[in-house]
Amino acid sequence: MRATLLLSCLAMLIWSCEESRTACLDFAAENYDVGAVNACDSCCTYPSFSLNTSIIFDTFDFSYNRYTLLPSGDSIAIQSFELGIFDIKLENADTSYYVLNFATADSTLRDNSILYNSRASSSLSVGETNFSDDVSSISFTLGVDQGSLPDLDNVLSSSNWNVLKDSLYIDAIPVFNTFKMTYLLNDSIQHLISSDRQLDNLSSNIIKFVPPGQDWNLEMVFDFNLLLNGVNGSLTDEEIKALIEDNLSSLIQFN
Repeated sequence: MRATLLLSCLAMLIWSCEESRTACLDFAAENYDVGAVNACDSCCTYPSFSLNTSIIFDTFDFSYNRYTLLPSGDSIAIQSFELGIFDIKLENADTSYYVLNFATADSTLRDNSILYNSRASSSLSVGETNFSDDVSSISFTLGVDQGSLPDLDNVLSSSNWNVLKDSLYIDAIPVFNTFKMTYLLNDSIQHLISSDRQLDNLSSNIIKFVPPGQDWNLEMVFDFNLLLNGVNGSLTDEEIKALIEDNLSSLIQFN
């Protein structure tokens, strides 16, 4: 009798775990009912997934406020850099996995946006995921589609969307900047803001096998040498802005 009861309990626990498994990825793992990891019994343990960011200048380490010599002979020091990144999607030949990261208070999915903040290289926890696959590429969007902005009411205060709004949203004009950047070029300080560009369907090829049951991560690498390609002290501020906007598409790679 006891053996039968024990087997019944185990069967119920296993069924509960199996029922809760999904293959979605979520920057706010507590928002279980937006299609990410579902709430489940204590028997369920999922591996954690994190998105790491690092900054390089060509193959060298990069530091903010440190002067770097450009090919033109000019010296530049980047003081800050913030960028809106959207619609991160892990792909293989057959399947796409969206990274979701914020919901409204009623747990209705609104968007999948993150803010890269320049203060330091960092690791952002995506959350616990039930995921196993071969990832062959990662696609993403830089900038915001101004014509399809979601309703910002009731957005969770802990979401990355609020951070993005506080940093890149212009209250006086209903628009989101693509990025903000402050730099010193030959000791002349410049504040660069771009709000009229959106780069869709950017992608980075990658070979990444995610085995079942193991913690895993991806590294998002910013190469500021590529971002500053062609910049020199003889250009006007507007010419530098246009050049950096054109270089944005090659800024990010995933490892």
